Amino acid sequence: MSIERLNNDMEKIQEEITSTQEALKIIQSLNLNSKDIISMVDVKTYDELSKDFKLIDYYLSFKKRESALEHIENITLIRNDTYEDYVNSFSLDDEDKPLAKEEYEVDKEQQILVETIDLIKVILRILAGDNVSIWEEDLIHIRRGIKEPIKLIDMKDIAFKNRYCGFMGGMSNESYNEIIAKAIHQNASLEDLHKLKEIPDGYGWAEDQINEGLVWAEIDLNAPDDILLDGFKNWLVRARAHHNTINGNVTHHSSVKNNVKPAHMKKWHSMRVLAYLDIKIFSSFINAPLTLNQYADALYFDEPDIDTTEKVRKTLIPLVNEILSGYYLNNLMKKITSEIRLS
Repeated sequence: MSIERLNNDMEKIQEEITSTQEALKIIQSLNLNSKDIISMVDVKTYDELSKDFKLIDYYLSFKKRESALEHIENITLIRNDTYEDYVNSFSLDDEDKPLAKEEYEVDKEQQILVETIDLIKVILRILAGDNVSIWEEDLIHIRRGIKEPIKLIDMKDIAFKNRYCGFMGGMSNESYNEIIAKAIHQNASLEDLHKLKEIPDGYGWAEDQINEGLVWAEIDLNAPDDILLDGFKNWLVRARAHHNTINGNVTHHSSVKNNVKPAHMKKWHSMRVLAYLDIKIFSSFINAPLTLNQYADALYFDEPDIDTTEKVRKTLIPLVNEILSGYYLNNLMKKITSEIRLS
């Protein structure tokens, strides 16, 4: 990276920090309360703007809001951390020593500011009433989320993946790597080949949380489709069991709902999930939590004949918790990717 580019990047970061600080001051000066938050989120506008949302639109909308809630949670954790807890996290044997209290407080505020930089964009869009739309910066969640459940690979992909896994703990045994390299280059001795067979099953599989379920498979493309499909179902059961045997009880989330249909999107729309999340995000940000009754009045004011508070408690909140469970959105991205590949 050139010095000029580095300076430009630093200037951009400083501009973001400055604009974030200015935005925070403006929001704080407004002295907003729960009623103000509810009035900012025009539910009918949310209904209109999201009525034609496709699966990809909902995915981006959920990921944007999931990220905002994570930033808020991180800010809360940082704020609640005390200097005493920080000091107690060090031991006498540590080479690094704790910061002085004044330095610790400055560092703490900097951490909060870093968390706020991306969050403030969502907050300002909610404040302006245009957080429903998909913005260019939201597309980063697509680039981060693409991970095909099945894809064609060759040796260069395997080499790159295994090297990547090496950094993440999947291929970190140098002696095993040396034996494998000898076998590939066909200069392995008989002793090396014996050692090759002794390498534990599953060596090279990813061990990090993001890719822990990735394994390699061999497929005979000359076999008829019906045999391949039946064989894959049987193989999948054995592969998961074998994976668990080697790596411990890994949850493969095969039972997580992944067959999202138009009915699911209609439910997300009718339950006004996006409006609920934006109210939740803003109220959490300014530390003005709403009651279930307030959520109900804000979201379902046009449903006078039902107990809307119970609708929030029994239907809306469990639905949102399922959507933001992590693996639900991962499977949603896999479905989107598979549909793109098939089209």
